[in-house]
Amino acid sequence: MDKACRARWNAYVRINPTKEDDYSHFLGWTRTLVRHNVSFETTVYEEYERATQRNNQSPVDFDAYLSSIERELPEVPDSVQANRFYAKLTEDVVQ
Repeated sequence: MDKACRARWNAYVRINPTKEDDYSHFLGWTRTLVRHNVSFETTVYEEYERATQRNNQSPVDFDAYLSSIERELPEVPDSVQANRFYAKLTEDVVQ
């Protein structure tokens, strides 16, 4: 699998970790991408916009999750990343 395809699959698996070793699901997912001609960049942006800290997820783990998505996006200043991270934290962590 080429790098771009592998990166798309990795982005998908971050959201759906139980599907990582499901080959039939992988085939269906691949057919859907081809059929709908989905852009990798759009998929990553959508994943990033949906990202929020889950219940019982530590801020450190959430930061690692966001960082894994941000690696696929154009580079932004640290201050922007910090503000985006803060905005996505759960309310009980912010207070």
